[in-house]
Amino acid sequence: MGGVVPPGESNDHLVDNLVEGNFIKSKEVENAFRKVDRGDFYPGLIKDAYIDFAFKGGNLHMSAATIYCEVVENLEIKSGLSFLNIGSGTGYLSTVVGVMLGPKGINHGVDIHKDIIEYAVNRVNLFMQYGRGFNSINFCEPEFVLGNGLFLDSNRKYDRVYCGARIHSEASLQKIKSFLKEKGVLIYPFQEHLVKSQLSNGEWQHSLILQAQFTNLEEKSLNQAVFQIYTQPSTLQALCRIVILQSIKEVKLVESLPLPRVLIRYLKFDREF
Repeated sequence: MGGVVPPGESNDHLVDNLVEGNFIKSKEVENAFRKVDRGDFYPGLIKDAYIDFAFKGGNLHMSAATIYCEVVENLEIKSGLSFLNIGSGTGYLSTVVGVMLGPKGINHGVDIHKDIIEYAVNRVNLFMQYGRGFNSINFCEPEFVLGNGLFLDSNRKYDRVYCGARIHSEASLQKIKSFLKEKGVLIYPFQEHLVKSQLSNGEWQHSLILQAQFTNLEEKSLNQAVFQIYTQPSTLQALCRIVILQSIKEVKLVESLPLPRVLIRYLKFDREF
């Protein structure tokens, strides 16, 4: 899939086309895609970033924009959920989801290639430093780990799981399913389709989203030991900062507080209040 919507001249122009084509349906998803510029994560020529085509070069890959829209819409992301991205690639999807998860969410990515992990970490850091849509009090920073997702410890469960490589065996599919919590949503490519699976009361419900071509999931690895992802808890200082800034934003108190003007300017800088 790709080339479904007209090419854009910028990220906003591409998002406009995706909205008009009904690939982006909700305002929350639209806002997330506007905040994270696809061009900042695109491995190829910047002029090609806003064309609805996939990119593949070496180990780096990036799906067509319409694929990512369908994935995010169907994942039904809500603030505070936990997300696992198997085959996390450039970090683009994890960053879009991180904008929607908020500071209380969990955002994990796993990839089998070291150079891809390094690329993703670099791009997320640049987004957090210079991204127009970055807001420190509303962002769930992705944590990327090197490894084969099939050997991730399945004792840890997630609300939302996405696998960005085609699953071609029943054993691999069952392993991916084992990461999902009750009432969770899993999206993955199987054969020639992108599939949405939901777990409710121990029963699986499956639906086809669209036809799509994906690279096969790597089933063998040189390091096949089971591994875990450890999340470092936020410091008390960081949590207090988030609560204070969110409270100020919610009640619109900044201008009325008896604070030095320079501090008020700092609090308002690049924040949506």
